[in-house]
Amino acid sequence: MANIWRSSRLTYRACDTADEAFFHNLSEDAEAWTNAAPFLPVPQGKEAAKSSVEWMKTCLLAVIICLPPDESALAAATESEPAKPKPIGHICLMQNAKFSHHRNAMIGFGIAREYQGKGYGTEAIQWVLKWGFRSGNLHKIEIGVFGWNPRALKLYEKLGFTHECRKREHLWYDGEYWDLIELGMIDREWKALYGQKSSDELDGSSK
Repeated sequence: MANIWRSSRLTYRACDTADEAFFHNLSEDAEAWTNAAPFLPVPQGKEAAKSSVEWMKTCLLAVIICLPPDESALAAATESEPAKPKPIGHICLMQNAKFSHHRNAMIGFGIAREYQGKGYGTEAIQWVLKWGFRSGNLHKIEIGVFGWNPRALKLYEKLGFTHECRKREHLWYDGEYWDLIELGMIDREWKALYGQKSSDELDGSSK
């Protein structure tokens, strides 16, 4: 059996208290912060990062997206200080325990700006879909996108998500109202799209 915590180029590990600094750094990118969630855009302190880590622990699945150690890191590693994967983002499947019998969950994720545009987001979403349907026994996985982020919408459509709901002028951003668009994928749709592909393709190497 392949390592369930790996995809083609990425590894995934649990989120813990040591990741508070990582979440704080992510929150300092104002654009990334407003694309991740429709919160009031105010500067985030260390307590907010702590709350983010605690909230991640309540999700059905919550992992830190990492790049494996490169050759230089491996060369510099010692027995007392082994090389560690480099965190570049996070991804989770959100599910209210009171509604778990419906077998639905929603994806939430973010990638540090310097690692965007390299296909890592695509790979991580494909990985979490695979985990959700194969390991989590989910029936449907949803994802939301804000109207001011057409690039994300195009990506989700390309990955096979279907439009399910458009809440018109639902969000206030940068001086105007925008739509909230919700998309979903059902287990049989995922199987039709990805179920017969090779292990590498299922792990996100096919962009």
